[in-house]
Amino acid sequence: MKLDNVDEGLVSLAVQRGLLTPASASQALADRKSRSVAVALVEDGYLTVEQVRALREEQKSHSIPVDIAGYRITGHLGNGGMSVVFKAIEPLTGREVAVKLMSPRTEGRISTSRFMRETRAVIAVHHPNVIRCFDHGMVNRRPYQVLEFMAGGDVKELLTRCGGHLPEVQALAIIRDCAQGLVAIHAAGLVHRDVKPSNIFLDGSGLAKLADLGLARALESEEHLTLPGHRVGTPAYMSPEQANGHPEVDARTDLYGLGATLYHLVTGRRPFLGRHVREVVRQVLHDQPEDPRRVRSGLRPTTCTIIATAMAKRRENRYADAQQMCEDLEMMIQHPNERLPSSRLRPGMIKRISGLKSTLRGLHHEVRQRLRRILGLTSVVAGNDAAR
Repeated sequence: MKLDNVDEGLVSLAVQRGLLTPASASQALADRKSRSVAVALVEDGYLTVEQVRALREEQKSHSIPVDIAGYRITGHLGNGGMSVVFKAIEPLTGREVAVKLMSPRTEGRISTSRFMRETRAVIAVHHPNVIRCFDHGMVNRRPYQVLEFMAGGDVKELLTRCGGHLPEVQALAIIRDCAQGLVAIHAAGLVHRDVKPSNIFLDGSGLAKLADLGLARALESEEHLTLPGHRVGTPAYMSPEQANGHPEVDARTDLYGLGATLYHLVTGRRPFLGRHVREVVRQVLHDQPEDPRRVRSGLRPTTCTIIATAMAKRRENRYADAQQMCEDLEMMIQHPNERLPSSRLRPGMIKRISGLKSTLRGLHHEVRQRLRRILGLTSVVAGNDAAR
C-alpha cells in the first residue's frame, strides 16, 4: 500500500519528536500490511493513541492552506509558541509578505488577547528597524497579521549558517540596528520583553529588524495578562528583574536582553547555560557571565564593556536608554580598529573617550607641525650664522 503525504508526514514528525527511531519507523512501515500507518503504529506498540492524536493535531497546525484572507500562501516559514507563519503573495501588489496566524492549539481568551495585543503593538511602531504590519484581521475566528517578509531569515538561523558566532563588527551592526528599533518601541510607550536572536530578522540587504512583540507591554499598562511573580521571557536572555518575576519592568529590561544577545553573537554561546530552567534562572539572578574574551579570544575590550554595561544586574547600572547604547555601538562600528580602555566605563563614555582621543591626535599633529617649523627656522638661522 502506497503512503500518502499525510502518512509520510506523520511518520516523519514522530521521528523528529523522538517518538520513533529511523530504524523503528522503517520496521513499522514494513510490517503494517494493509493497515493505515496510524493503526499499525498503535497496534504494534510503537505509539499510543494519545501520541498519534497529538501528532495529527501538530500536522494540522503545520498544514499549508491555499490562502488566508485573500493572501495566496506559497510556503511555510515557521512556528512560534502561539502562531504559524506562512509566506504569501499580496493579491493587489504582488509583493511577498509573511502571514502570521494564531495556531489552533493555542486558541483561548488569554492567547487571543496576547495575539491582539501584539498586533496593536506592532501597528503602533513605525521604524525601519521594527518589522512592519501591513494588515490584520480574523479568519475562521483566528486572528492573523500580514507582516513584512524578511528574506534573510532570523539571526538564530544566521548563527547556525556561520558556524555558531558572527564576526565582531557584523554582530555590533545587528545589535546597533536593534537598539535603534528599541528607541522607537520605547518611544511608543512599550517594552519588548523578549529580545533574543530568534526575534531578530534580516532583510535582503542585511538590515536587522526586531519582531515578535507578543510579550510587549505598555510601560503604564493596567492590562496584566501575566500574574505578578510569573516569569515572562526567555530565560537565557531574561533580565534579573524578569527572572525574579518583578511586576514592573522598563526599557532597561530590553537593553539587558540586547546585551545578552550580543554576548551570544560574538561568543557563539548564550551567557548562561544550565541543565534546566531553574538553574539558568539562578545564574541570571546571582552569577556573572564568563568574560566573553575567555570564550572567544580576539574580542575588543570595549565590546565586552558594552556587554557588561547592558547586562548589569542592577538596572541603574545599565545604559539609561537605547539611544545611549546605540551611540556606543555606532562608535565601535565606525572605528573597528580602535582599542579603547577595557576598564568599566559609565554608559556613553565610549563615544566621549573616542572623541577625546581624536582631539588629542589632532593636537599632537599640530604640535609636530609647529616643531617642524621651529626646527626649520632654527636651521635657517644656523646656516646664516655660518655664512657670516
